[in-house]
Amino acid sequence: MSACMRIQKCQQMFVSLEGVGIRREIHLTYSRLKVKTKKGSTEITSPSPAPQNVKCDWIGPPDKLSNIRQIKFFVPECESLVEKQFREKRQSAQEFHHAFWSEHNKEFFTLKEKFTQEKLAEKKLENPDATVKSLTPEEMSEFYKQFLDDNRKNHMQYNREWYKQNFQMLLSAFKVFLYRLSSSVRKSTK
Repeated sequence: MSACMRIQKCQQMFVSLEGVGIRREIHLTYSRLKVKTKKGSTEITSPSPAPQNVKCDWIGPPDKLSNIRQIKFFVPECESLVEKQFREKRQSAQEFHHAFWSEHNKEFFTLKEKFTQEKLAEKKLENPDATVKSLTPEEMSEFYKQFLDDNRKNHMQYNREWYKQNFQMLLSAFKVFLYRLSSSVRKSTK
């Protein structure tokens, strides 16, 4: 079976964020790959790697484990100390979210698989003739409730840390705003 592949032109979506006086362009890149087979054509979307020299933040595809989109942060050549501190806080928050959700999701899927296997084994013992391959939503809700109850403290700690980091980033963003405002005022008075 021969397949004819055609890679279409990489498309970019530009998203402009305006907040706290900071305008950012974020580029989301993806390529569309069309695979033509005898049965028809299938379209697959695959992420493109971010280029090395970027002039804005680049958002990557979601991580397979954490579901957090990785960001390649733009570092301007004439970055001030205040701007650098703000960027580093954003990077730190990104790493924090990625680490937490990677570990959380790994534990979740491991425990979910274990729970599912145990419940299916119990069902098979109760009725050996039945071929049960999955659990009902009601049975899975037992697992979800137990998992949330067991991880309540972890989620509360995560939320506290997240709020703390967001507040620190807001202060840093305000400092960057004031720095840029004072820079523009100095330039306009010269």
